[in-house]
Amino acid sequence: MKVWRFCKRRLKSIKSVYWQELTKTEKSKKSGAGADDVYQTKLAWFKRADILLKNVVSSRTTTSNLLSTFVLLHNFS
Repeated sequence: MKVWRFCKRRLKSIKSVYWQELTKTEKSKKSGAGADDVYQTKLAWFKRADILLKNVVSSRTTTSNLLSTFVLLHNFS
């Protein structure tokens, strides 16, 4: 049972670090940085993890209520 817990924690840690690195890369692409300035991970295992995890780890979809709040406030003004 201890081995199972260890493996579970290790996998969670790998997924977490993978997601953090992926997020850094995506944010640097969206920031308007040039091709030379896009964040490149230094993790040796990232490409291998990407092959395994790119279809497993996904971001949650979010919705914003800012537009609807603006429309409501604008209509009542």
